[in-house]
Amino acid sequence: MRPAPAGTADHVGITRRHFFSQCPIGVGALGLSTLLSRSAAAALPTVTDPLTPRPPHFPARAKSVIFLFMAGGPSQLDLFEHKPALDRLDGEFIPESFVAGKRFAFMDSMAKPKLLEPVMELRIKVPSDAVGAVLADLSGRRGQIMGMETDGRFEVVIANVPQAELYQYSSQLRAITAGRGRHREKFVRYEDVPRDLEAGIIAEYGRKVEME
Repeated sequence: MRPAPAGTADHVGITRRHFFSQCPIGVGALGLSTLLSRSAAAALPTVTDPLTPRPPHFPARAKSVIFLFMAGGPSQLDLFEHKPALDRLDGEFIPESFVAGKRFAFMDSMAKPKLLEPVMELRIKVPSDAVGAVLADLSGRRGQIMGMETDGRFEVVIANVPQAELYQYSSQLRAITAGRGRHREKFVRYEDVPRDLEAGIIAEYGRKVEME
């Protein structure tokens, strides 16, 4: 970038747009250098020198494309041009005329935010005579039985259970198996919180915020 004299306004308050326009390694300069290199390679005479620059065997081609869906308008940095309307409406609500009859990411009436909860995978090793009690307890914890395995004289119950339902589960497991049950757990994914529970969680959080 071309240096500005110290103490001048350009030296103190340079903008992003000015930076990219004056910086020799900006996006525009990179694009221009690519076009010039292609023209220069095409104009090279046919020579046998192995060190002479040559164009690639095949033209460059994008292997994949990533689409981003983001709410809100792009910044002026991404647009590379000044947008007076963005400056005028900065910090204000989007005018209704801008969104009426249109669909935007996370702005549609059907696309409402959802409350998620972590789900854990449990591997519960218990004696055969305690399997029924363990399955009944998991059912009361919104657990989903994924399968069972045999390990000698023990049965291994594999289940997915919301983490919120595992409070003091170790103590409960020892109680229903007479101290003979053991379990391991690991995180597997996030799932939507059931609607009936979601309403209660949001209401409880609202009460805590009001008390603060």
